[in-house]
Amino acid sequence: MIYLSDMSQCRPASALSEKQEKGRWQLIPYETEEVSGTLVSALSFITAPELTLPLGVSGWHAIYVGYWNPYFAYDNGTIVKIKLSADAAFCRIREPEICVTQTETAIQEIFFKHADLTGQDLVIGKVNGQAAQKTLVAYVRLVPLSDAQVAAIQEDRARTDTRQLVATIDGMFFWGNEYKTREHILEQVECYRHSDVGKVLWAVNYGDIANYPSDVAAFWAADHNRARLVEGAGTTPYILGQKGAYDTFLDMISSKGIIPQEVVAEHVHEMGLKFDIMFRLGIIGGVPPHRNEDGFVARHPEFRQVMRD
Repeated sequence: MIYLSDMSQCRPASALSEKQEKGRWQLIPYETEEVSGTLVSALSFITAPELTLPLGVSGWHAIYVGYWNPYFAYDNGTIVKIKLSADAAFCRIREPEICVTQTETAIQEIFFKHADLTGQDLVIGKVNGQAAQKTLVAYVRLVPLSDAQVAAIQEDRARTDTRQLVATIDGMFFWGNEYKTREHILEQVECYRHSDVGKVLWAVNYGDIANYPSDVAAFWAADHNRARLVEGAGTTPYILGQKGAYDTFLDMISSKGIIPQEVVAEHVHEMGLKFDIMFRLGIIGGVPPHRNEDGFVARHPEFRQVMRD
């Protein structure tokens, strides 16, 4: 068993600091009953770059990550983004509740995955942007696997009969996090690799509104959408999230030509999974002062539901 507990070995060194600085990870020494070292910390308001931790091992290992979610940071929950250097996208460790209490604390450990680490490093990322969360990584624990263990893992991964689950993704994730690139989108589905998920169901329409440019439906980020009018911070988290999603759609789809469902479909097919698009039947509003006053509902009052009385 190997502990990699000195996060000051992460690269680039220019992204590390002994103190809290803009755009950099802070190095903090720590000691527990089982391990001691130096962790990396970036609180929610710090926009921190990706870090690469050299692993320096070869062969198959079980990978565990130790992270800290301190109560007394007064910084809500945590999201830790981790991947191996050859992975297509990050996987996310999300813990919304603050760890333990004001009078005690603990480093949490979570299993990441089994993998052949020959020629690979670990990459650590952070959620930045409007819905940023803190990230504190203390160590990586590597456990070598025997030939028999590796054979059992590979045999299990080759099975398809257990892939009975459907992962339904309705698009609301654009409200609550930093999703600006192709790689960000893949984070939504990369976690289903080698899982019992057999199909990804991805919402593309919400009534007469589509989250892609359409000749039939109204594009969600079209000019009629009131999200473009949101200013300042004096609105609800939902409306602010809608504004963030609006800006993301305009940048990702209109400017860069990245259609999320096309990116996801290609990726899950590569993983051996099925992919379907979902039409959500909900007709969003149409009656003032709702934000979609010119939509299908507004044009067709004869289709509105009438109460029994």
